[in-house]
Amino acid sequence: MVEASWAEEIKGLLDRVLDPAVPAFQAIGHRQIARYLQGEWSFEKALTETKRATCRFAKRQETWFRKEPEIVWFGARRLEMRIPEVMDLLSRRGFGRAHGQA
Repeated sequence: MVEASWAEEIKGLLDRVLDPAVPAFQAIGHRQIARYLQGEWSFEKALTETKRATCRFAKRQETWFRKEPEIVWFGARRLEMRIPEVMDLLSRRGFGRAHGQA
């Protein structure tokens, strides 16, 4: 995102006089990059804080999902080998052609 001119996008929002308190700036990274652009933080600190916030968010998601009994976890390694297993699970749970899948 940084390489794709993320800071420039946020600068454009700030230049349009959007208040950093609006909900759009509450997204992870937006608030941190805005603080960099406003001179409160260095670029390195903004990136570090964005990474930290992302990790915290992912941890909260994992905690929430672990409590959900219907969630089935599949490891990302060699996922292509597990596609038949995933498709079988989806089929058994009623997903597939009847739900618009080809």
